[in-house]
Amino acid sequence: MTARESRESGRKEQILESALHLFLEEGYDSTSMRKIADAAGCAVGLAYHYFETKDEMFAQTLDYFFQPYEQEMRVLAAQKDKDLYGLLEDCFSYTVKQISAFRKNHPGELHWTVRQALRERVLELLEQTVMDILNGDAADGVWLALPVEDAAALLGQGLGSLLLQESAVRGASLGSAGDSHASKESQLVQTAMRAARQILGDAVEVPRTSQILNPSMEDPSRRPAKRNENEASGNKKEKGKKKKSKKNKQGK
Repeated sequence: MTARESRESGRKEQILESALHLFLEEGYDSTSMRKIADAAGCAVGLAYHYFETKDEMFAQTLDYFFQPYEQEMRVLAAQKDKDLYGLLEDCFSYTVKQISAFRKNHPGELHWTVRQALRERVLELLEQTVMDILNGDAADGVWLALPVEDAAALLGQGLGSLLLQESAVRGASLGSAGDSHASKESQLVQTAMRAARQILGDAVEVPRTSQILNPSMEDPSRRPAKRNENEASGNKKEKGKKKKSKKNKQGK
């Protein structure tokens, strides 16, 4: 990176920092490009040089804010010494810690526009991380009861919503009598992990060549409802054969 590029990057980052602070404090609607430029100590024209619209600035501000979290989640999801559930637990634990830290640093009520945008980003990040884990080495040799996309959506969106619950997260942040901060966080993570095990079900070891994570692959012990349907269908066919045989005998 040249000296000029370094200066450009520094100016843009300074504007993003100011934008982040104002969006969090005042919300999207009350934050103007001029306010951001004034807070960053630059001309409003420079702000428009980097960002054509406020929408673009808001989106890039969210990208800037979540960048370190996304990097850390990728590192956690790529660990080689953890199994499937170990990776999920690490990611859930990291998410809870970051939410707790955020609420501690921003104790006031966020504007709903910003709160909703942050919530959506957290859920998207969790879903993508779970997808990476289920498609990664930790899932080698494991067949899941759900298609990987459905499992990722349930774990990322469903459990992400659990972790983001206002009361649960505030409880983890503030603690209570007889309960430490770490203990409350741990309880929340373990609740999410119990739900994760129920969603994913017990894993069955199969050869790698057997279309791992392929929802069309049948395992009789995992699909009792389907087996019962087949048995019922077979019984109907058998009854039909008996009726035909009886009619043939009567005709004779």
